[in-house]
Amino acid sequence: WGARFLSKQPVVKGASPAEVADSSAMEAARRLGLEELESNLKRILEARKRVGRKRATTREERQQVLRRIDESPLSSSDELLYVEPVEDSPEARQEAPPACLSVAS
Repeated sequence: WGARFLSKQPVVKGASPAEVADSSAMEAARRLGLEELESNLKRILEARKRVGRKRATTREERQQVLRRIDESPLSSSDELLYVEPVEDSPEARQEAPPACLSVAS
């Protein structure tokens, strides 16, 4: 039944397989009148979107910092103090502090 239902769903360009499966599950719950399941799926989708936004923001911020460092040459009194690589996984994001790039003058 699931494969038949999924095959009838429109393909959304740029959507990940997880997003397609989630939206298909939401539609199935809606059609079957399973309000509790639909509500739980909505919460899961919202949580995934929040995590995705945080990850994207972090990457953008890191790129901006690196661009600023590349654009402004370091003088002899400037010193790059600390760069910590960040493992990109949900567990690592919760346990480790964000990467710190700082330039002392």
